[in-house]
Amino acid sequence: MATPLRAKEQIVHLVEGLSEEDALDLLDFIRMRLEPESLTADELATVRQGMKEMKSGNYVTGEEFRKELDL
Repeated sequence: MATPLRAKEQIVHLVEGLSEEDALDLLDFIRMRLEPESLTADELATVRQGMKEMKSGNYVTGEEFRKELDL
């Protein structure tokens, strides 16, 4: 009976099958999870503005967005 692969072995196996571009995207994601960056003052202001607009009803749904882009 085969021994199940450990988590890290499974990760290595999956990563080996990725394209270089997908591997870079995954690397960015992992780094982001391990070392979350703080938002700059401008980024935080943008997030707060977006939240304010959402609360006032100024947004589109995912369905409306897809229709707008003909997706």
